[in-house]
Amino acid sequence: MFTEFLAETGGGFHQLAYWAEDFDSAMAGVADLPVIWSGGEDGGVRFAYVEPPTGAAIVEIMEL
Repeated sequence: MFTEFLAETGGGFHQLAYWAEDFDSAMAGVADLPVIWSGGEDGGVRFAYVEPPTGAAIVEIMEL
């Protein structure tokens, strides 16, 4: 994801990050957006990167 961004743009603003007290609720709020990377389900801090419509920055949601 990061190397694709650099190859396409040469660098710049990539993502907005949000800490969510209720990760499941936050993810339900973006359920219509494609998840392009996620992890932490195995006991770590859960996170997900979602891709909004073209032209917007990637949104990172992390469990607080």
